[in-house]
Amino acid sequence: MSIFSPQLGGGRSIPTNLNNAGFVIQDSAGTARFPLSTNTSGAPVNVGTNLAAGTTVHVSEPRAQDEIYLWATNTGASDTQLSISFGDSDISSSSNTIVVTVTSKDGLTLVCPGLPVKNTTIYAGGGAAGINIFGFVMRYYPRVGGQEDPSSESGFDGAQ
Repeated sequence: MSIFSPQLGGGRSIPTNLNNAGFVIQDSAGTARFPLSTNTSGAPVNVGTNLAAGTTVHVSEPRAQDEIYLWATNTGASDTQLSISFGDSDISSSSNTIVVTVTSKDGLTLVCPGLPVKNTTIYAGGGAAGINIFGFVMRYYPRVGGQEDPSSESGFDGAQ
């Protein structure tokens, strides 16, 4: 049996369950959508051109699995490459890199379609000025309160 008890700010509720004795037990499982950690207002992240010291886009949490969704725009005069690195700020020498060509003045381009990350920092660098990144993360929390590693103990989306 599930009930809702108002315990969070802004009138939000924490989903809870009742145990066999009728006591309320907080349900630790769940998902939530968050803005990128480097800009919680939702404004775009302006990407620099220094590939040896990439622009930080997002820092994921150590105890939750994040699916990261990123879109890029190019306000420059010509098409340019965008490099995204997972865990290495030196994008020029990283082997964990995605390289995408972003067309000039062509709106939003999906550059990261929900890739799973955990306890890592995502960096980006552009081939020319004028690249902006928009995005959000879907964060999956542990299904059982005592889990130390939800990504390996509950499956990718926490549903297994």
